[in-house]
Amino acid sequence: MSEQENAKLVQDLYAAFGRGDIPTILKALSSDVQWFNSGSSGIPYAGKRQGVDHVAQFFQALSDKCRG
Repeated sequence: MSEQENAKLVQDLYAAFGRGDIPTILKALSSDVQWFNSGSSGIPYAGKRQGVDHVAQFFQALSDKCRG
């Protein structure tokens, strides 16, 4: 991918996140994605996740936390 194509992809994924369109984000990930968010073990969405299913769990935990 060119630099412009990469930038557009990132912009599109941020826009998808803003819409709450998590399936679009998950479809863009490699099957062996490694996802890391720093934070203590007491934060449900912190830590390392590997694979699309585990990244989906991250978004679910983040959503649950935001709903309160």
